[in-house]
Amino acid sequence: MKNLALALSLLWSLTSLHAGDDFLLSFPNIHTSSEIAVFANDRWAAVYTAEMGVMYTMPLDSFTLPPVSVSGRETTVDLKDIIYSRDPLRLNALHVMRGFSDSVVVLPQPSERSMAPLNAAWKREATSGEVTEEISPLRGYAGKLWFGIIAKTPTDEGVGGLGWYEPETMRFGKVYSPELSGFIPRWIDGRSDTIFVFYEHADMSRGGKLISFSIATGQLAELDLRGYGVPGDTLLNVSDWFATFLIATDKCVAIWANGNDPWVWQTTACAARDSVWLQFATFDTKSKRIIPSGDFLPMKLNMPAQVYAQFGNWVLLLAQSGVEATLPASEWDKRSESLTTSDWGCGNKSCFARVTIRAKGADRAMDLLNTPLMLLSEEDDKVKVGMQAGWAEVDRLVPVLTKK
Repeated sequence: MKNLALALSLLWSLTSLHAGDDFLLSFPNIHTSSEIAVFANDRWAAVYTAEMGVMYTMPLDSFTLPPVSVSGRETTVDLKDIIYSRDPLRLNALHVMRGFSDSVVVLPQPSERSMAPLNAAWKREATSGEVTEEISPLRGYAGKLWFGIIAKTPTDEGVGGLGWYEPETMRFGKVYSPELSGFIPRWIDGRSDTIFVFYEHADMSRGGKLISFSIATGQLAELDLRGYGVPGDTLLNVSDWFATFLIATDKCVAIWANGNDPWVWQTTACAARDSVWLQFATFDTKSKRIIPSGDFLPMKLNMPAQVYAQFGNWVLLLAQSGVEATLPASEWDKRSESLTTSDWGCGNKSCFARVTIRAKGADRAMDLLNTPLMLLSEEDDKVKVGMQAGWAEVDRLVPVLTKK
């Protein structure tokens, strides 16, 4: 049919379009009080209340944040009524306060065993005398003082490690890994006979690593958060809150109670706080920008709508009701298996399907991506499908954290 020019399938690569889960927001800053844990970014606060057991989002400028969580980041620890702190003058030493007397214990230079992973990281044979070490943060657990540690030389970047001090024997221990080259210890905790340390890379855009150390075996290993059901390519922050870990990645926030599976939330939906209409919209392949063309369907107030994709400042959302649309039969025949799902499997390409919708006596075009379509009927050169999606400006919406 001649009028099918508006119903062509488009295939092109757009760097500003986010399909799959690339539209997910991150909340890298962690704040806590006795009642709430808050994950925040520069615009939104994701608030979890233990009493209600729910996570909700609020504009950052309308919410008073509790203090930034410092648990596990302390430089002073009370262990069996003895106060340990990092010495302010010697960063490789501990200041020890027993009642009214104080002393300083200094971390010994790396042994030959400790130098092996350091030299592996630096790819040269450095000597122990070249190395300077810094202690921080501190944590008391299982009768010992545990601390993050970083070793460096005047010419080599720092390598992260873990150290400990036994008050009864007044002996130190330490372990390094070449995999922690460039990483700085930021947070430490102990539970289940294991020490956990969050290391942040000196280049903060590279994120961090969550490392576990078995007290029983002395083995240092990186936790595979994906294997535990916590999605994300970049670990942004870790803290603790009562008996839980608070974890922020580039794609989720998680609360992980000891002995349980992590609870995970992602911004897979948006909601409208005031009157918002989903829009008809198509894409200009030359300027690579969205072209809205009028109101389509209203959004329900405060009702989460699933996000299918994002293009610049526009998101494609699940609509409150479905409509009929048409597209070329040839396109349906080629792609029907993927077009009926919410993942069209286009890899690095953004493969839009342009459908035609009859509205108010006129044909209106809509470009879709990762939107499930349902076959209603087939004609000679086109098919009728059911669809339930429309576009909205993201600045008019509230991101909704949904539990996985």
